[in-house]
Amino acid sequence: DNLIATDIDKTKKQLEEETLANEREGAAAGSSKDRKGRAKAKAAKSIDTDFGVVRGIDFQGVKTVINYDMSKTLEGYIHRVGRTGRAGSRGISISLATEGDEPFMALLERALEGEGAPADGGEARDDVIQPFEKLTASVTDSLRYRSEDVSRAVTRSAIQEARAKELRMELLNSSKLKSH
Repeated sequence: DNLIATDIDKTKKQLEEETLANEREGAAAGSSKDRKGRAKAKAAKSIDTDFGVVRGIDFQGVKTVINYDMSKTLEGYIHRVGRTGRAGSRGISISLATEGDEPFMALLERALEGEGAPADGGEARDDVIQPFEKLTASVTDSLRYRSEDVSRAVTRSAIQEARAKELRMELLNSSKLKSH
């Protein structure tokens, strides 16, 4: 019923820079521009694979998304929150924001204000982001410890196994396959 979304400690740019630096260390000192360009593209592709690890997985029955770490982009936030309230059902997103997230939260609120407007051109909602008063410091501490436990259990191989299982189930349930 719940999905906890978090970011890794390093940003994509930091990871790209580290990967690129490692690629350059292995290259000859007088490498060509073309070689550097290929190394940079390879580094970016490697990082995109890491960040896209949950893309394409359809999480069934998610009613709550908890943003443990705020996404850095509107697209990332929308992708996360889009895991809830599917197929006409309602869902909720709880975002744990810090003072450092305030600029992004202001941008997000401006982007979402028009989303609650009725289709007939009525006024936009001004309550799209609300404080969650029941979320106290002691509750967030216990949530943090539980989140850390869960994040250690979610590995790349576990995600790949879940994807493979989902594909196998789709193949077994395929109407085309049943007709043959």
